[in-house]
Amino acid sequence: MSLVFLFYTHSDYSDIWTIVSDTSQIIPKNYKRLIAINSNSPTQPSGFDGIITYDETLAYSDRVLSILNQLDTEYVAFIHDNDLLMSFSDTIFTDLFSIVRNYKIDRCIFGIIGHNNGSIHHSQFSLVKSTNTQTPHFLIPYDVGPSIWKVQSFKDGLSLIPNTSYRDIESSAIQKYCGEQLNIYGFALNDPNHPYYVIGRPFTETFQFLHLFVRGKLYESYVYMDQEENFKTLMSKYPALMNRSMNDDSYSVFHYLCPRTM
Repeated sequence: MSLVFLFYTHSDYSDIWTIVSDTSQIIPKNYKRLIAINSNSPTQPSGFDGIITYDETLAYSDRVLSILNQLDTEYVAFIHDNDLLMSFSDTIFTDLFSIVRNYKIDRCIFGIIGHNNGSIHHSQFSLVKSTNTQTPHFLIPYDVGPSIWKVQSFKDGLSLIPNTSYRDIESSAIQKYCGEQLNIYGFALNDPNHPYYVIGRPFTETFQFLHLFVRGKLYESYVYMDQEENFKTLMSKYPALMNRSMNDDSYSVFHYLCPRTM
């Protein structure tokens, strides 16, 4: 198998493991779904094809590198537990992955990072190179958002920034490495297709994500924008989410984080 889906998590978020497992069931069975957790976790997740463990005393960059070193695939769809997969097309993903391989793409961002300026065209989508676009929604060429990565390229980048935290990694030297050394693409907006926003980040109709928490807290439902109804459904189906504290600055965050500029 040349690609696996890998969900990164920690036992502090064990209350959403069932949700991650349930929402990821839309991924076809021909792709393995793995979950990475801290080795000293008091509980174990279920509903995945395998569990990878990491040493939680390591910094974030070293944790992820240790996880990738345990993979035997050429590519990985790397997704944090906080980004729940809301839609998925097997047919379109098969074509997308073929393009990733044929064009030797090192990272393919699932989000929309540009307007109608794509340089790789498919009947259902267009991809734009990160060096040819600017976006207020994603930090490019590197951020921690859901992406398809060539494993070796990801490992090479992480090896340059040992002992780097999750909060610092997006402003680390990995940005220069990705910008100068890697071939990175994301989705371009294809009119008349509607972008699906969640907390200010646009995704395609085919591959929608719901960013559930910000710093471990929930927001009022309207902050989730085009994912509001999905968020309400999750709250109803998984009442344990209500145990998470609610941000008390939803209004200001909505106007700061949630621009619609596409």
